[in-house]
Amino acid sequence: MLSCKEATRLASKSLDEALTSSERANYRFHLMMCPGCRHFRQNLRFLQQAGERAGPAPASDDPANAK
Repeated sequence: MLSCKEATRLASKSLDEALTSSERANYRFHLMMCPGCRHFRQNLRFLQQAGERAGPAPASDDPANAK
């Protein structure tokens, strides 16, 4: 079974790229057994969705942001 450290690495990786079938299977198995990592995955999804809703941050050198 994966350690929690490895599972959180795979959770982060899965946001950026597809996991291999082996990684995905091991990660899913770990999530079935570990409530802490399930909670971590929920938090990552929440943060990802919040970032998508907020949109891109304005550039600090954008004249439209000058006061």
